[in-house]
Amino acid sequence: MTIALGILPFVPRLKDASLVGGALLDLGIYGTSYAVNLFGVPDRIEATGEMKYGVDVDEEITFHYDSGPTVRIVISIVKSKGEMITINGTKGMIKVPGFHGGGKAMLIPGRGRRVVFHGNGGYDNEFDLVAREMRAGCTESAYVTPQMTLDNLKVLDECRRLLGIRYPFEAAVDT
Repeated sequence: MTIALGILPFVPRLKDASLVGGALLDLGIYGTSYAVNLFGVPDRIEATGEMKYGVDVDEEITFHYDSGPTVRIVISIVKSKGEMITINGTKGMIKVPGFHGGGKAMLIPGRGRRVVFHGNGGYDNEFDLVAREMRAGCTESAYVTPQMTLDNLKVLDECRRLLGIRYPFEAAVDT
């Protein structure tokens, strides 16, 4: 999974640690939450990265699952490599370009014909879902449950720990 958009020169807040700048919590959340929502909290996480301006700008994170899957996530706000998920299986693969926009997915079987699925490519589905749940009186989402949010935060905290990412306000909280 890659989400490397080279947006640092165009988004000044990303250089500011006091504004929780950096790659992981701005772009990386798309990839990490995709993996956690699909496979659950990983059994082991590896993470390496580069810090610049006091924030993380480039990293590679690997999630290891005892059940078999391995998820590699490349995140960058300084390099432009695009945005792609590739899921390899025993009978073929799925590719999702521009995955956080949800516009298209391709099923590429080991044998047979490629199938392309098209979405609307925007956040409309998410907004519509929230509106439906609010109108129905829901106080929690059935689609993104509170537990899913907590699981994602747990994984992000571990990635931050491994990468050595600390924000200025965290020192005050720890004392």
